[in-house]
Amino acid sequence: MTIGRTFLLWLLGVLIVTLVLVSALVLWNEQRALEAELENQSRLLAKTLALTVAEGGSPEYLRVISTGDLRAGEARARDGQVLWRYGPPLGEALSLDLSLLRVDESVEVGRGPWTGGDTVDVVLLVSRSRIDRQFAGSAVRLVTALGLTLALALVVFIGVTVIGIAKNGVKFLHLFSPSGVPLFVLPLLIPIEIISYFVRPVSLSVRLFLNMMVGHTMLKVFAGFVVLLGIWGVFPLLFIALFIGFEIFVALLQAYIFAVLSCL
Repeated sequence: MTIGRTFLLWLLGVLIVTLVLVSALVLWNEQRALEAELENQSRLLAKTLALTVAEGGSPEYLRVISTGDLRAGEARARDGQVLWRYGPPLGEALSLDLSLLRVDESVEVGRGPWTGGDTVDVVLLVSRSRIDRQFAGSAVRLVTALGLTLALALVVFIGVTVIGIAKNGVKFLHLFSPSGVPLFVLPLLIPIEIISYFVRPVSLSVRLFLNMMVGHTMLKVFAGFVVLLGIWGVFPLLFIALFIGFEIFVALLQAYIFAVLSCL
């Protein structure tokens, strides 16, 4: 009984550690992608602001494009003159919220009263609240997907083990010591077979989860192209329609492979 409890606790520990590590790795990559996207959007906004200020853009227009995630910002000429300011002073905004993303962009302008080679320095302080919301949603989806695949693997694993013991009794343990193996190899082979048998739910659940995640990620990437390409986005849209059909085929194939590997 003690040995059985030890193995169950060991298996539970492996499952928990694997779940935490895979979740942390995927969430870390997701957070990096979200921060990179927010920074790229902020730099594009900074360039737009610099060019607008150089042309003497209207304050109403500037107020429209500076809403959203922007908490504070300013644009200065090379000599330090403030050309545009939004929100509280930068130092005050940073002291109130240390999590703000700071984006510094120096844009060369050559329009309006400006001559070639002049620059406008733009500093923006952007809120990470949108990243936090998307990150929280990604964490919930990730844990749900991993929990689902892990539950499926455990149900099949426990079912196969219980049925195998019920039908074969003690002979079920011969699974860990194949016939025809030399006796001097058994002390090394049996622990390997036991470990591989109990780790199987982890490998199956992670494998199924990664297959699900890859398909969803590709759909998300091509969906972004649909918006960016405008009228030409009809081509990635058609690809998405075809890819969804392919995903259905892959789902059926993965279900078959999952069932076969679970029963080996």
